Amino acid sequence: MKMVIIAEGYRCVGTCVTAFDPGGRCIVSELPWATEDDFQYADAQAEHLSEDEFYANVNPDDHVEQEIDGHEVEFLQADGVYIIYDQDTNRHYFFA
Repeated sequence: MKMVIIAEGYRCVGTCVTAFDPGGRCIVSELPWATEDDFQYADAQAEHLSEDEFYANVNPDDHVEQEIDGHEVEFLQADGVYIIYDQDTNRHYFFA
């Protein structure tokens, strides 16, 4: 039996919809990006993780799990932030 240790402290701090103001400035202090352009650059450079690698580090909130249930998703890590990208809704969930 494989034991998986869940890291403490990573929680959903927002999505690409809620983390940036209409002018493109990041409004979530836990995120390392100043602007939406900074995030888009980091997203293009993000490390792709397996589902196991992601879940070994992050225990997503129940509401996030419900929103992505049955969707095609990618697991990413960029600039110290873990990300679930929901391809079906084109939404990034940020965990910091």
